[in-house]
Amino acid sequence: MIKIETTITTGLIQVFTGLPHPYFQRLANRLAPIWEEAERLRLLSKDRIRGIGGGSKYKLNTIEAKLFFYLLYCRHYVNQRVIAGLCKLDQSNISRLFERIEKLIAQAEDPQLKIFLENMKDKRVAEGLSFAELKILYPEIEKVITDVTEIRCNRPQNKERRKHKTSGKKKQYSLKKQISITKSNRIIGISKTYQGKIHDFNIEKQEAMIGKVPKETFQPVDLGYVGINKIFPEHYVIIPPKKTKNCELNAFLKDLKRAHSRQRIPIEHVFASLKKFNILKNYRGRDERLDNVFDNIAAINNLCLGRHNMNKFK
Repeated sequence: MIKIETTITTGLIQVFTGLPHPYFQRLANRLAPIWEEAERLRLLSKDRIRGIGGGSKYKLNTIEAKLFFYLLYCRHYVNQRVIAGLCKLDQSNISRLFERIEKLIAQAEDPQLKIFLENMKDKRVAEGLSFAELKILYPEIEKVITDVTEIRCNRPQNKERRKHKTSGKKKQYSLKKQISITKSNRIIGISKTYQGKIHDFNIEKQEAMIGKVPKETFQPVDLGYVGINKIFPEHYVIIPPKKTKNCELNAFLKDLKRAHSRQRIPIEHVFASLKKFNILKNYRGRDERLDNVFDNIAAINNLCLGRHNMNKFK
């Protein structure tokens, strides 16, 4: 048996987890009380047979250790048996630990992540705020970009499930998530998980994320949303020009399309940033767990932006 002993320095934390040490420590500090409360409720559950204090204790006894190995798993997406070997635990122990902690990270760092748009809309309606007044509270709401990303997944064994997960665009088996970001790349909205076969336009029709944004907000979208102006006719949604089958775009329309792409490019940068976590490159887990995983990585994206006006969104 090979015995390896090493010390993880603060500099290596970013290499292993994708988070600089100050951000990692901040996240751990916010996660600690939420983890303790979740554990207290779990131990008091009616389904639990053992009494309080019974059962084995966590070998990863600090919240920093638990968070470190979960982020290591998401960042590099190694097999859980590798993590178990590093921790000298059984793989089932690691799996249960990750399933518990992944439900709490987004709640600890960015609890408004999935309800920001609804809360902003409700606040404006309740207080009768004009768009100028709303921008004072939420200055980044001047421009919002919405788009869908595909996350490759394993080939399902079931033929019917393969049919629903087959992406006509990417020619692969995938799952889809739609997000909305502000001009500073802060994620303010995340959809639920959809099968790869579903078109971007149909996802928006169900999520209505564009409709939750103030109608005065500038919203550049791609050609996947052609027809969205009929659903939200009063909203400031801009779609690039599209060439027809037998007619190329002229020079003016090509310049217009390039200018539109420059307005949209930040969301592609956000997708690239999220997919630095390899778990979002080729997802192997259960579909129902992807929501929590994606929320966590989106919260980490917002944590690392380093904006001066971050507290206005808390």
